[in-house]
Amino acid sequence: MSIYLITGITSYVGKGIATYLIGLKFKVYGVSRNNPEINHDCFTWIKNDLYDDSIPDISQIDCLIHCAGDGWYGKSSSHYLHANCVITDYINQYIARNNIQSCVFLSTIDVYGDNNNVLNENSLIINPKYYGLSKYYSEEIMSNNTKCLVLRLPSILGKGTHGWMSETVRKLINHEPIFYTNTLTNLFTHPTFIAKLIIEYFGKNSDSAILNVAASPPIESQLIIEYVKKHTSSNSMLKPIKKALSKDYIIDTKNLESIIKPMTIYQILDLYLHDVFDV
Repeated sequence: MSIYLITGITSYVGKGIATYLIGLKFKVYGVSRNNPEINHDCFTWIKNDLYDDSIPDISQIDCLIHCAGDGWYGKSSSHYLHANCVITDYINQYIARNNIQSCVFLSTIDVYGDNNNVLNENSLIINPKYYGLSKYYSEEIMSNNTKCLVLRLPSILGKGTHGWMSETVRKLINHEPIFYTNTLTNLFTHPTFIAKLIIEYFGKNSDSAILNVAASPPIESQLIIEYVKKHTSSNSMLKPIKKALSKDYIIDTKNLESIIKPMTIYQILDLYLHDVFDV
């Protein structure tokens, strides 16, 4: 594959994937309302609001990567229906109209809902929230394509991340105390890894698939906090809320490992800290 179209190009995820592909001299078209400010001969920005269903037709797109959509912010069911499902249906029609042979949909492990076991691609989906449900329905829409890779993603670390890790880094930088529950986890990835996975997958496979994505091996969250503390030269006090190690759900990466070697959490943290501090 040599020509990609990426929706949601101004997000840190879309921009991170595009940056990696451009670095390999792939041609990339990026769709967004605002200028992503990517200056490269291999990149073309398409100014477009996906809500209008009016992306101009482009011939010879090898793969469409659908990054656009709304993340988990506790919004209403109607908001997620439109921001994720309706827009995904527009994208699905665009793929068919332009005869794009391969596509990638960035989904989420939140589709599994309240299933707190070790999760693999065959795990039960139990009572997902509005966000997870909208992504699951979007998966179903995209699966109508003959060659679609659905990536169920954990927390994607990068400059723009929201959530536990970004808040932890903020507190460490400000030398604030950190109170935490020590859990075993592998729920992280990085845009660079997602780009590498897409290239590897379509280089080896011609079928559609659903893949869970995560780091490997799982490690304790205490080790994660200590690692970031060391690399931010923080004086924050670290205080566990419970002494015993808690077990949250983790992702089984067996199928992922058949395609590509997962990044370790430490490798992901190094990339994330590089993104945050521009070093």
